[in-house]
Amino acid sequence: MDADIVLVATNSRRPVVTYADLRPGQHVTSMGAPGEIDESILLNADQIVAPSRGEEIDRSNPAVFPHNEGPLWRLIQDGRLEPASIVQLGSIITGDVTPRNGPADINLFRDARGGVGDVALASWVYDRALERGLGIEVEL
Repeated sequence: MDADIVLVATNSRRPVVTYADLRPGQHVTSMGAPGEIDESILLNADQIVAPSRGEEIDRSNPAVFPHNEGPLWRLIQDGRLEPASIVQLGSIITGDVTPRNGPADINLFRDARGGVGDVALASWVYDRALERGLGIEVEL
């Protein structure tokens, strides 16, 4: 993928993007079904951010949300991913955590709730980028 930002918003229970699909410096936002991203992204991203660590973990628990089949709960239960490695968005906003350590970092923003707020923010960012002549248009 040759984009700086990858947005994944699907209802897929199987991964539609893996870490191998990404390149250094990309940002990934996943706001659809938990299964839409491969566990390789969770295991290899330089930073995982969520609005609420607890909510992200709870919503990945198949005992609580059986339809939310995804890799996060399994990785935590297997001891392959520490819950503390998920940075809360508020920690970045307050400056307690650096949002990125370098230009080659791949970071993931995962929102268990997804939805309108994210799309509205993305639209606002897109409009500001257009006003400033930033970015490139991609024909789909």
